[in-house]
This record gives sequence, structure tokens and C-alpha cells, in this order.
Amino acid sequence: MSTGIYGWPLDDAARIALTTVRTCPHGSLGEARFVLFDEVAYRVFERIQGELGDLGGGAGHGSMVD
Repeated sequence: MSTGIYGWPLDDAARIALTTVRTCPHGSLGEARFVLFDEVAYRVFERIQGELGDLGGGAGHGSMVD
């Protein structure tokens, strides 16, 4: 989803992206990367992730950064 030039709302994009990754069956998704171009985008994703709750499940799950 492009929240840049195409103007998709950042909050909506973050919620859709994070929910989609969270609902993938365990083991079916090896890695998901969110390319966040600025501090504003990072903070929005961080806030939405907090609203959605902990992903749990093991090392790396729920982390916004490696």
C-alpha cells in the first residue's frame, strides 16, 4: 500500500498491514518487512501495533526493528 503519493491513510495502511501479518497461519510467513520512510510512519506503526496487542510466539515476533 502506498501512503505516499497515492495518499492512502497511514493509520489505515498500518492497521491493514499489521493485521494481515498477524493473521497468517503460524509458520506460513517467513518474514515480513515494513519499509517506513520517516519517523512519522514509524510512530504510527508503533502505535497501531500497541493497539493491536503483543504478537507473542517467539523471538522477533512483534519487534518493529531487528
